[in-house]
Amino acid sequence: MFENNGTKEEKMYAAFKAQQHYLHIEHINSLSLQFITEMLLCSKLQIQDFPFELRTSNRHYYVTAFRVSRNISQERLRNDIQLLQEDLKKDFPNKREFQKLLDLYIDWNETS
Repeated sequence: MFENNGTKEEKMYAAFKAQQHYLHIEHINSLSLQFITEMLLCSKLQIQDFPFELRTSNRHYYVTAFRVSRNISQERLRNDIQLLQEDLKKDFPNKREFQKLLDLYIDWNETS
């Protein structure tokens, strides 16, 4: 009638392997975040150089870009802020976090 899809040990091993893959992916994501952050901090890349999907995958990229741009020129900072405003016109999963970031940054700039 119903087929047994593996023994208890096989299922446990499959779960273990899935967890290993998940941890590996998390490690790769962490290394990618670190590498991109370093490229922004060293001014080797600008936030505009990244595709929309990458820019909006982690708000840390914009935070770092704003820090760097603020120390380089007002024009570059303005361009980064405009890019974020353009990105916010599109739909993406964590849009609220990015809107809060923009609001906080604008408020902070007005009080500085």
